[in-house]
Amino acid sequence: EWDWSDPANEGKTPKWNFFYHAGNMREIRAEELRSPEQGLRLVFGTRPWLWQQWACLKIEHVLRFQKGHQDDFASKDVQKYAMELWDQWLEHPLNIEFYELFHDERIGAFGRSELVQHMMKPFKLMDTILEDKETWDFKDDPDISVYTYLSVLGSGALVPAIVFLLQMIIPILLFLQTLKSERDLEVFGYFGDEKFPPDPGPMPPLAQGMAIVVITLYFVKVVPDTLTSFYNTVGQADTCYSRIHSLRQRVWNFNRDRIGQMIGFKIDMHLNTAYVCALYMINILIVINTDDAFEILLNALAFEFIIELDELFPKSRWWDPDRRWISAGSLELVIQDLLDTRALSSPEKFCKRFTIDKDILRSRIPDPYLLKNKKAALKDIQDPAYMSRDERIKFRCKTLSHALNNKNAIEEYEKPTIHIGILIKILSHFIDIDGMGMFEKHMHLYTWSRWDKVLYLPPVPDIEDIFELNDDGVPIIKRELALMESLNGKKFKNFYPIYSKQSEMKRFMIHFAEVIAFKDLFRNLKVPWKNRDIIGFCFRVFDGIVEWLAYIVQIAFPLYTVLCLFAIVVDIITYGVAREDEIESNSSGVGVSFDVPFLG
Repeated sequence: EWDWSDPANEGKTPKWNFFYHAGNMREIRAEELRSPEQGLRLVFGTRPWLWQQWACLKIEHVLRFQKGHQDDFASKDVQKYAMELWDQWLEHPLNIEFYELFHDERIGAFGRSELVQHMMKPFKLMDTILEDKETWDFKDDPDISVYTYLSVLGSGALVPAIVFLLQMIIPILLFLQTLKSERDLEVFGYFGDEKFPPDPGPMPPLAQGMAIVVITLYFVKVVPDTLTSFYNTVGQADTCYSRIHSLRQRVWNFNRDRIGQMIGFKIDMHLNTAYVCALYMINILIVINTDDAFEILLNALAFEFIIELDELFPKSRWWDPDRRWISAGSLELVIQDLLDTRALSSPEKFCKRFTIDKDILRSRIPDPYLLKNKKAALKDIQDPAYMSRDERIKFRCKTLSHALNNKNAIEEYEKPTIHIGILIKILSHFIDIDGMGMFEKHMHLYTWSRWDKVLYLPPVPDIEDIFELNDDGVPIIKRELALMESLNGKKFKNFYPIYSKQSEMKRFMIHFAEVIAFKDLFRNLKVPWKNRDIIGFCFRVFDGIVEWLAYIVQIAFPLYTVLCLFAIVVDIITYGVAREDEIESNSSGVGVSFDVPFLG
């Protein structure tokens, strides 16, 4: 919009907005880009990533599910709090070695901002989930179902279980009812021990007409809808549901989900894809074996109700009216995706990920579970020595409120344990279920005394091994480092030259082919096998088979719809020709018997 011919603009420079191209992605803003993680690790070492794990736990510890409270997840500025933790860590006396590297003039302001931006990305996402109501529109997304809630939260399984049973039982009952009709038994021959007449006669004209209308509607609308829904679920669509699914997929890929989440995630995915197709296929079978046009229409409407049943509950006024549960659960997913709990509870994996000497780590923390210890965590969160000034003040107020038995003050200063689901709320009164409340899932890792012993332990790289001088005497990254695309034989996580040249649709089709060829199944089995997670391994084997069948159904449904539509049209034509022959035979006095193929 800058007018270069305007005399008033002579000698002035317009404000430029720069956009970038990355592979097949276009017009990317500068703030949406970030440097490759491995490249930053070569320059800064692994210490910042250990800080990120610690900061993630501190954020989970401070967040509450308490509407109106200053630390409620919907009110807390997560990124601001993360920056406070960063400054506190960066300026700590034990971190002087990294501080000097971070502020070296060769790193520069750009290098520092790249690292900070990379570290803050997950915390910025948490703020974005709550603040960007258009991108993360939890209220108006029609695809969010009761299974999505179970997939995200991992608890509150009672209603999803009831809905699941209804969605399984109702179609079966309708199908069994159809089996009792004479027309359908021409196809099946037997029902129980009784054989039925083989020729119940053709479909009435009105029923034929209604069947054609319904199946044609399925072909021109339902088939594209199911394919679109399949892409939104499995692919990368621009919807809130698809973004939630992407977060869940990341947690699934890293094998970090709980059993309730795994069940909810897979039910949500398969019931939004294969189940819908299978249901329509069953309805088409019922349609072509029903003689009453009105009954065909009612069956079609009944199946639409069955399909949408799981998505009707979240639209109810009593079900999460402000979408606080699903919003808080999405924040927990970001934390769950970021935290490497297996590395934090295994000395061997911890040393490998953060390049720490095993003997040094063992001398600091001899516990084989490293940072995971319930008893130590419960002690440390009550110890003022591991609190900030603001946290110590709140802790003293909490202690005083308990001494005075001031319920209002206790509610203000003590974080409440909030559970979702009737069953878990009842169980919490009888058994110890620590670590199941909102923003308490990783409380056994709140061992702040142990964190102090390892937080500054990862080595800091020698900056002389990173930079060299160019011909003008200006320090630059060494050429061999700048051209690196892999480290120790592994491609950089942010460097995918093949995928960067492919569209989302092409990547989706590649994924589809890999599932059909069982490549995706074997890839998914590697992580639980490596982690010795027997339950996760068995679950993924079962899910891989179900997923393969689900993808086959996606292909079969359009073909099945076309075949049934063709069969009805041929049936009408065949019966019409046979009827004319019968009339001619009757007029000439000769009786002719005939059988109508396809549908009778």
